Amino acid sequence: MFINGQIAGHEELLSIHKRYARSGADPMARGASLVGVTGIECHLVMLNTIKSMLS
Repeated sequence: MFINGQIAGHEELLSIHKRYARSGADPMARGASLVGVTGIECHLVMLNTIKSMLS
C-alpha cells in the first residue's frame, strides 16, 4: 500500500512540475520544476523497481 501511494503521489507531482516547467509564470521556478522532473522520474523508476520486487 505504501509503495502504491508513493507512486501515485510522485505521478501527480510529476504532472504538476511538467506543466509548470512548460508554462509557469516565474522563469526561476520553471527552471526548478524542470530539474525536479528529472528527480521525480528517477524516484518513479526506483519505486516501480521496488514494487516489482515485492510482487
